[in-house]
Amino acid sequence: MKLNDLFEFKSGSLQSRLETNNKSNTKSYFVYDRNCYLEDTFQSLTNNSKTKQIKTTSDVVLVKQGDLIFNLQSGKAAIITQKHNKYILTQNFVKLIPRTSVSIEYILFLLNESRCFDRQIKKYLQGSIVFKYTTKILKEIIVPELSIENQKSIGKLYVDQLKQSNQLYKNILNRDRVVYQTLDNIIGIKTEAKNGN
Repeated sequence: MKLNDLFEFKSGSLQSRLETNNKSNTKSYFVYDRNCYLEDTFQSLTNNSKTKQIKTTSDVVLVKQGDLIFNLQSGKAAIITQKHNKYILTQNFVKLIPRTSVSIEYILFLLNESRCFDRQIKKYLQGSIVFKYTTKILKEIIVPELSIENQKSIGKLYVDQLKQSNQLYKNILNRDRVVYQTLDNIIGIKTEAKNGN
């Protein structure tokens, strides 16, 4: 079974074609950008990233919590979190809308980590000077068929591991900062003592 059998593909809005309107009654949206994507893939080291906001009357593609998206630049997928609910999806992303019962987390794992998927994508990219991911390529990817229970189990294990790895990395960075600050303080104390003699 191909991804196209499981999902409808919706490309993000082209920012250059969005008509901005700063009238007070015009609806305002946040734009889903690289920083949002890093947060949703547990790669961000901060949750305080600022994103662009625009007012527009144009038809836009919005994402909601739980949506599966694919980054056409990085070739990796993410699941939208509550923080980015109702953000505008831009042209660098495509939204995968389920046609049937399927575990989103399982597909997330396949898109991001599966060697089977990676081999298929690279086959389509052979001979390309620039690696460019497209919706057309994604649609042709063959998905290993598992029961929905097994899909959910694999998906849960994968997402849990992502969260744990991100937290571990943050802990290491925080520990490094404490050690470096302590060393810097020691240098300062010694310098002050030397200057006082």
